Amino acid sequence: WRVHGTTDIPCPTAIVGDGLLVSTSGANGPITAIRPGGDGDVTASHVLWRLPHGGPYVPTGVIVDDHLHLVSDGGILRCLDVRTGAEKWSQRLQRTHSASLVAGDGKIYAASEDGVIHVFAAGDPCQLLAVNRLRQPCQATPAIADGALFVRTEQHLYCFASQATPLVERSRGPGEHTTISTSMAGKPAGN
Repeated sequence: WRVHGTTDIPCPTAIVGDGLLVSTSGANGPITAIRPGGDGDVTASHVLWRLPHGGPYVPTGVIVDDHLHLVSDGGILRCLDVRTGAEKWSQRLQRTHSASLVAGDGKIYAASEDGVIHVFAAGDPCQLLAVNRLRQPCQATPAIADGALFVRTEQHLYCFASQATPLVERSRGPGEHTTISTSMAGKPAGN
């Protein structure tokens, strides 16, 4: 199947969640929610909603429950109802973003190019939980695995996790291993 209506600059990856596929396309291009399936051109039958502009140029958004979270290259974080496209809230982060959003444990992580990671509660209403300043450029999308957040900056790879949780067990030889653990970084918002 196929759907028409994207631009010729499709940098962001398609977003899948809540039984839908969301396509964002080009700098301030269209945002389209699609019910997957069918045969041939399903534009008329499978497009649930379409916004003609507002899509990010590079960062990919995330769907958590029935909320679509997007960050623009210019640093505007938005939450849309994934079923209708209605905007629930928006928040200006005042920074440039190339990294895609990631979600875990009910939180949305937005990493800016200057190494500031904003942490928001997923969904509605808008709730800023923390601001982490790494003081190094960051263009890579963070990764979440095994209860940890991994962030690649210009000079370092950071791992943020609960100190009580062993993250990596690396074999040193038969029957030997090393447990590597780190502690959570960040300050509550407003500090």
